[in-house]
Formats: sequence, structure tokens, C-alpha cells
Amino acid sequence: MTVAFGLGACAQVGDVTRASPLMPLIGGAGDAPAGVALPRDYKVVAVEVAVPASLVVAEDNSYKPRGDIVWREDGPGDRRAQVDGLVTDALRGAVADLNGARKVRLEVVVTRFHALSEKARFSAPSGLATHDIQMTMAVLDAATGEVIEAARPVGFKIDAHTSEDAIADMARGITQRSRISEALVGMVRRELGATG
Repeated sequence: MTVAFGLGACAQVGDVTRASPLMPLIGGAGDAPAGVALPRDYKVVAVEVAVPASLVVAEDNSYKPRGDIVWREDGPGDRRAQVDGLVTDALRGAVADLNGARKVRLEVVVTRFHALSEKARFSAPSGLATHDIQMTMAVLDAATGEVIEAARPVGFKIDAHTSEDAIADMARGITQRSRISEALVGMVRRELGATG
């Protein structure tokens, strides 16, 4: 079965969007006709995050390191494991209060995780750097493994604080981790139609 989604620059009245609390019915499950939107009613019981070994880790200290993963804040170590832990923790926190009737599992595959190198964080001019986090996300029935929402690309780019802004953040205890985690929480809640 092939499911196609189209995205336009702006939505028309009546369009169903990814951030809608309604989801397109996939595979004609349930009593509604295929293609009819049903409200989401999820309780997320598992979050599975994968950071593929094929992603290139960039350790060079440049303004824009070439690679799929740019992450320094945890210090030296396995960057894929560090990114996996950060994303897993944020997403688990994001869905902790969803108490719907249908138990589901989220499957997330990180495809790009760009925070800042030390050079970019402390010497790039303000307003010129971003945190660029991209992944795919699927929603599956926790008991049967049935695909409820097929894997689709999700992610965000947010302004990264640099130079004086980065130093001010550090003085207030605001880290790249905390800013990216907050954005991840907002993203997954919008994607799942969560309110609040």
C-alpha cells in the first residue's frame, strides 16, 4: 500500500495538516471509510530512537562542520549514543502526559542533528547559526505493531545562540541541550496533536 502526502506553502480551509489533532485514517482500519480523519487518542508506552551508524559524525571545530551529527556539549564520547539519549529523553518527556485509549509506540530515526561546534558557538555573529534537527517518526500500535501513522519526516530549525548570547545563556544555566530538548518536546507534541 502506498500513502502519499502533499505539502503546500499554505493550507487551505479544510486541509488536514500534520500538526492537526486529527489524523488521516491509514489502511481503512476501524469503522470509518478510508481517508476520513479520526481524532488521535494515544497513550505512548514506548519511544524507540535510532541513530544510524551510517550518519557521519563531524568533530572538526569549524563554523559549519560537514557531517550529519554535530554535537559537543556532552564532551568526548560516542556522539550517536549521546544524541540518542538526548532525543529519547526529550520525546519521553513530551508524551508522558498523553493518556488516550490506544497504546502506541513511536519509532524515530534521526537523520540530521546539528548543534554548534565550539568555534561557531562562541565566535559566530548573532543570528547566523541554527540548530537543525531532522528525523522520521512513525506511530505503531503497541500490541500488534500495526502502522497507524507511516514514517514521515519531521524536524525543526531554531536560532542558535552564539557569542554574547551563548555566554549569557550559560550564566543562566541554559544549554544547547535544554534549548534543543524544549524544541523537540514542542515538535513531537504538535505532530501528535497534543494540547498544552
